[in-house]
Amino acid sequence: KKHAVEELLKILQVSKAEAAAVGDSNNDLPLFEAVGYKIAMGNATDELKAAADWIAPTQSDDGVAEAIKKITGS
Repeated sequence: KKHAVEELLKILQVSKAEAAAVGDSNNDLPLFEAVGYKIAMGNATDELKAAADWIAPTQSDDGVAEAIKKITGS
């Protein structure tokens, strides 16, 4: 995930600071290194939550939708 996001940011000419990622498991820790704003789902591991800038509600509580609203300001 990390490598893919880094390559996508290059292609789109978007800075790391302008990018956000949402994760729920420790395998998302490297992904968090590739973006400027890190969002952990409410049901994420404690380690991922500790690395996050914001903790969204759980998946069953529309956490991804809330994360999109937070990022876009909608």
